[in-house]
Amino acid sequence: MIVLTFGEEALGEAVVVFITCNFLHITLGSYIFSRHTDLLKVFMSPMILATLLALTLLLLNVTVPELILQPVSMLGNIAVPLLMFSLGVRLLETELSEWRIGTLAAVLAPLIGVILVFIITPLLDLTKLEQGVLFLFGALPPAVMNFIFAEHFRQEPAKVASMVLYGNAFSIVSIPLALAYVLPRFG
Repeated sequence: MIVLTFGEEALGEAVVVFITCNFLHITLGSYIFSRHTDLLKVFMSPMILATLLALTLLLLNVTVPELILQPVSMLGNIAVPLLMFSLGVRLLETELSEWRIGTLAAVLAPLIGVILVFIITPLLDLTKLEQGVLFLFGALPPAVMNFIFAEHFRQEPAKVASMVLYGNAFSIVSIPLALAYVLPRFG
């Protein structure tokens, strides 16, 4: 969405925000879910290791051969549908009573994200492009990764699945609103 909104020049900024969010999600999120989380195990997670490997290759200016890149890309492309399938299976078991928490999260997640962006951007020295990227990230719905964590730590996965489902459904409204704000100001 970032590249479609701002073009290829925003890819670097989007990757930085994505890596930062995922790093915090995996490290801080694991700690929040369970205070007894083994930090060494957290830092050995595939997402953290892959990020460190990618950053190392980038800093060393190493080009990954197509023979390696293609299968890794194919594995990455199948991961999202598998996550969605896993979420769908959980949603089959979700009671209809979870719609309240799902609806609340659908509205509050992008709203709080955008409010936080408004609070922190004056404190940071960001270009207009970086501000726009951050704003769009703030407006995103709850991520599927939240469901994976809730399932893994056995912390009310049905409620979290409902939040992800309703949040992504509500993004039909919230994302166009965010784009209507971002494009004239940062685009």
